[in-house]
Amino acid sequence: MVVERFKAGRSGDVARRFRERGRLIPEGSGLDCVANWMALDGAECCRRMGSPTREALEPWRSQ
Repeated sequence: MVVERFKAGRSGDVARRFRERGRLIPEGSGLDCVANWMALDGAECCRRMGSPTREALEPWRSQ
């Protein structure tokens, strides 16, 4: 489970980035976004990620 918390007032920027660039999951990483939940106020997002290893998450997290 990955929890992303967004800076106050930035939820519009986050939504725009998602529409333009998608989930930013690196090709060939083996990562899979299994489920996604967004807080009603847009301040955070919880993602259930499938990953072959914890280390495989790092390139995605760094974006």
